[in-house]
Amino acid sequence: MFKRTFNIFLCFFITVVAILLPYFRNKDPLITKIYNFISVANKDYYGVVLSALAIFVTFLIFNSQNEKDKKIRFDDEQRRQEREKKEYLENREKRLASARPYFIVEKDNTAAKAKIKIFMEDNVPLENILVCERKLSDEESEVKSQIIGTSNSGDYLYECSLNELEMIVIKCTTYFDEEIYFQYYTGDITIHYRMVENNEDINYSKSLERSYLSDYLVDKKENYEPKDVNTEIYKQNIYSVAWERVAKKRFSQYRSQILESIIADRIFTENKNLEILGVIEKDNVGEILGSSITYLREHYKDFSNETIIELLETIKKYMTNYWYTTCTELSEERRYYFKGNLPNTPLLEKYSTLFDKSVDAKVMINYADDLILLAKKDYFSDFLFRNLEVYLNEHVEIASERIGFDNEVNLVYNEIRSKIKKYFLKHYKILIKRGHLAFIVTSNKVELYFLFQDD
Repeated sequence: MFKRTFNIFLCFFITVVAILLPYFRNKDPLITKIYNFISVANKDYYGVVLSALAIFVTFLIFNSQNEKDKKIRFDDEQRRQEREKKEYLENREKRLASARPYFIVEKDNTAAKAKIKIFMEDNVPLENILVCERKLSDEESEVKSQIIGTSNSGDYLYECSLNELEMIVIKCTTYFDEEIYFQYYTGDITIHYRMVENNEDINYSKSLERSYLSDYLVDKKENYEPKDVNTEIYKQNIYSVAWERVAKKRFSQYRSQILESIIADRIFTENKNLEILGVIEKDNVGEILGSSITYLREHYKDFSNETIIELLETIKKYMTNYWYTTCTELSEERRYYFKGNLPNTPLLEKYSTLFDKSVDAKVMINYADDLILLAKKDYFSDFLFRNLEVYLNEHVEIASERIGFDNEVNLVYNEIRSKIKKYFLKHYKILIKRGHLAFIVTSNKVELYFLFQDD
């Protein structure tokens, strides 16, 4: 618009100047020279001027038409791109929706139980399924989860008791990598959520006037988590508006707990191979040794006394050999902590006084010797091993002389990791139940047990 107005003004201005030029030919030397040049070269001044103006006007008209055509082509291209983008998003939504699950809760009120069944338009697998159940009796920070893995349309995912049930949350991933949540809340409230991460998908979803979890919580003046902004509600059955607010608020809080802590912890606790790898792949020598004690404390029933002794002897070896490690003294605060773990143990009398003084590697090596003696007597104390674990984690590191020599550093780490892994696997027990039979599998033997009803 501005360009067109400017062209009209320019044309008008040139016309006025050309017409008035003869009247000012004697007023200014420059104007006189221009007029004389035109008059000498062309006898008919106004004929030349009018011809020039006609050419200029023709150019302006042509240019204006060209600009108009360009704008039309641009608008057509924009409409074409928008149409193609809309078609792409529509087809993408259809494709995503075909693998998007719908969960059905089948209740048996007589038995106070419920089963959750899955349905999808396309029979493609649903992956990474995690079921979390919350009862009214559970602590607020407690999350109980069960890994289902992969299922298909028509499968029953989970069975639960309705007694004391507050809600069930199912987290899963579709065939097209959409993150899906399903919430069943007491009172037969069911809500299906999906995470919309792509800005194009978010804009398209909102153009369809779909609701988001954050929108609802804002309306109800509730606090919400950052992920709630991208959480679309794609299906819901609400029988009570009053309880809808509670259900959605609780989902927002509960999901945060699931995402922040429980998933990784659950995977590790159900897969001891991963636990072992989590120990030996620590980035610090002291943490490898300390984590081995952590693993021992958590699974000490899986180890024979002989294996416990061998592990402690190995730890002593690396604490004693300064080529491998450097050990530092305990802080005063830690000494008080260590003393707090001594009561009601055989080491109380000996170490209650020693821990009042300087506690260095020599003291802790003697401490490990005493743990070995207790293991020989079939005595195990979680608190006593906790002291050794903390010392290894916080006060043992690779010898400073090895730093800067990659070959020597790798030698230390490889040797320690191999040793620790060896002891974990040597007497690793696996319990397999088949009816009333149980098999204890170790590296040395297979033991068969008969389980009575009380087992």
